Amino acid sequence: MRSKINRNFSFLICLLFFVFTTGIVKAQDLIYSQYYNAPLLLNPAFAGNTDYPLLNVNYRNQWPAFDKAYVSSFASYDQYFPNARSGFGISLFSDNQGGGIITNTSVTLTYAYKIEFGDDWQLKLGLSSGVGQTRLDWDQLIFLDQIDPINGPQPGVNSIEAPPDNPNNWYLNVNTGVLLYNNQWYAGIGFYNLNSPYQGFWDVAVPDEEGLPIRYSGHAGYVFTFSEENNNQFGTFISPNLLVSAQGDFVQITPGVALQYERLLGGLWYRNVINNSDALIFSAGFLFDIFKVTYSYDLTISSLSVNTGGSHEVSVVFNLTNLAPERSAINDCLKLFR
Repeated sequence: MRSKINRNFSFLICLLFFVFTTGIVKAQDLIYSQYYNAPLLLNPAFAGNTDYPLLNVNYRNQWPAFDKAYVSSFASYDQYFPNARSGFGISLFSDNQGGGIITNTSVTLTYAYKIEFGDDWQLKLGLSSGVGQTRLDWDQLIFLDQIDPINGPQPGVNSIEAPPDNPNNWYLNVNTGVLLYNNQWYAGIGFYNLNSPYQGFWDVAVPDEEGLPIRYSGHAGYVFTFSEENNNQFGTFISPNLLVSAQGDFVQITPGVALQYERLLGGLWYRNVINNSDALIFSAGFLFDIFKVTYSYDLTISSLSVNTGGSHEVSVVFNLTNLAPERSAINDCLKLFR
C-alpha cells in the first residue's frame, strides 16, 4: 500500500511541476539560500567585485525526500576592469525538476558600471541579458486516465491528453539593478524578467499570465570588522543582512547574519514567506588560500505536513586575487560576496 501511495504522490508532484511551468499559474525564479555566493542571480550590479577573476559554482538539492524533485546548478565568472570602470560577467544556469520532466537552462551576460563619489561611496549600475530554454519531457508525465484504481499508474496506457505545441521553448531575458555601498554597508535592488519572458510550451498562452513576473530583490547589509584582512591573514567580521524578494503574489523576507573568523565561516538565516515561517538556514564553510567552500541546510519549519528532507546547498568560490604578485587585501562591506 505504501508503494502505491508513494507512486500516486509522485504523480501529483509531477502534475504540479507541469501546471506551474506551463502558464496555468505563474512560476517563480530560484533564489539560492546562499544568495551571497551567487550574486549575479541577485543583482547584475554585483558584476566586478574584484580586479581579478571571481568564479562561483553553486549546487542546490531541494526536497531530497522526493526523488530528484528540484536540482539546480549555477556557475559564473566576473571581473572588474579599472580602466573602463566596468565589471563584466557570464553565468550558466541549469534547473532540473522531477528527474528531468522539466529542465531549464540559460546563459547570461552581465555588465556593471561603477561611479565613485565622496570619500568611499560607490554606486554601481548593472544590466544583464540572456537566452534560455525550457524543455518538457512529455513521455514522463502520468495523467489520471493512466492510473488504475487498484494497480496504480500504468505508463503503457496512452492518455487522451494532447502534448504541447512546443516542448522546447527558447526565450530572452533582460535584467537590471543598482548597488550603493561604502566600507561599512551596502544596499541595492535587482529587477529580473523585465521583458516578462514566456517559459511555457503552448504557442498561445493565457493573456494575463503569459509571461514570467518581474522579480524585485532588495538587499542590504552591514559589516562589523574586528580584524582586517591583510596580505598574511584573513580577517574577522560579523555581517547582519536582509533580503526581500517579491515576484507576483510571492514575497520572501530573509534576515540573517554571516560571520567569518579568519578561515572559518558560518551563518544563520530565517526565511519567511508572508504569514508563513518557511525555513531556518544554517551555513558553515572554510576559506582556503584562493577559494572558499560553503555548505548550507534549509530546515523546513513551515506547516508543510510531509517530510521534504529540507534543502542542501554547496558553493565553491574561487577568488584569484590571492594569486596576484602584489596582493592587496580588500576590506569593504562586499567581502561576504567574494
